[in-house]
Amino acid sequence: QMSGNGVLFGPLACNENITEAPWEKWTETELPATSTNSVVEVPCGRRILMDLTGAITFGGLVVHGHLKFEDNGIHITTDHVIVQGFLTIGEHQNPVTNQVIFTLTGTTEPDMAV
Repeated sequence: QMSGNGVLFGPLACNENITEAPWEKWTETELPATSTNSVVEVPCGRRILMDLTGAITFGGLVVHGHLKFEDNGIHITTDHVIVQGFLTIGEHQNPVTNQVIFTLTGTTEPDMAV
């Protein structure tokens, strides 16, 4: 666990067995496959493969589970990105060669109660 400003940070309990969870393609879940003004949340305890391509806009992106980007090129425009779980963009043995771009448009701190 890490401490910052008197607050303890550590793994989320709901991700305790996340390595045993199956990988799910984003396009085969309930997550939006088109732009939305809503905050999009990757649920805790789930492993999601980002298989969308091209440009997409979200009101925000919150990762409680594990979000892994496939090598297919994507540009996400969003107000904010909050990672409380895991975010993977390429691996040593399997690097991403297409761009993964985040354009952040927020002007204030998001409501941390998300």
